[in-house]
Amino acid sequence: MKEKYRAEEKAKTLEAESKEPTVEVVKEMVAKGEGKPVELKPETKAEKPPEPQRRKQVCIVGFAPSSFHLAPFGDLDIEIWGLNNLWTSIPWQDLAKQGRLRWFDIHPPEEYAMPVHGNQLKWLREAKGFPIYTIEKMDGIPGSVRFPIEKCLQAFGSYFNNSVSYMIALAILEGFETIHIYGVDMAQVEGGEYAEQRPSCEYMIGFAKGAGRKVYVTPYCDLLKTAGLYGYDDETLLAFKKKLFGRSAEYKQRVAMESQKEQQARDSKNQCMGVVSNMEYIQRNFMWKPPNIRTPQEVVNNG
Repeated sequence: MKEKYRAEEKAKTLEAESKEPTVEVVKEMVAKGEGKPVELKPETKAEKPPEPQRRKQVCIVGFAPSSFHLAPFGDLDIEIWGLNNLWTSIPWQDLAKQGRLRWFDIHPPEEYAMPVHGNQLKWLREAKGFPIYTIEKMDGIPGSVRFPIEKCLQAFGSYFNNSVSYMIALAILEGFETIHIYGVDMAQVEGGEYAEQRPSCEYMIGFAKGAGRKVYVTPYCDLLKTAGLYGYDDETLLAFKKKLFGRSAEYKQRVAMESQKEQQARDSKNQCMGVVSNMEYIQRNFMWKPPNIRTPQEVVNNG
């Protein structure tokens, strides 16, 4: 009776301390005959939330109409990175639901509300479910994440003059094995913003390849493209350049001729308008108008 009493007391003590008896305690109690074995509950560990799928490929998409629509939006193995107001042209909502979308708007906050950017600020405030990289974390933008500029500068130096270069740098730092690039030409005419930014993009692509990454630039992008090999294709290139220069000179001459025709047409129009104005002045001030006679202008207007 005493042993049974001790077993019950021990069980009560464990229950009071809110502890489940361990396997060792139960074995000891059974060996000593201290009451019936207590049913054990298997030890359970708190389940960790599933980690987001880590993809090995990323596609950076720009605005160039020649190729942005060719980006692999339907490939679930590729993460898609967009920027600025490209959301007006790609299926960003579907990509966000699939958990493979990131966005970049690396501009001073005051630019978001500028009329030239349309509804960009409204979209940034309403977009949810994916990170939006900005210069600083913005309280009014739910997805805002501060871009890790310090890490990029430390790893690659300071030759960054556009968003795409930042995106390539981050893709390298995050260990993506393959970087796809669509919709990025940087081919605006001499003196334009994009033309000045192109070398920085190609510099970062070189960094990516040097770091062992595969970089796929669609053939429809102008990045990493040249008309021929320097020193080896000179004869072919020279003939092609002559043809281009000849065609360019021809059409410049045609533009000048059409401009001259436009000026002549404007002069003739102005002269005719002057005559009409003169006639109306004379009719209005010096001519008596019979009640049933219409003026030339009334005939033109009313038929």
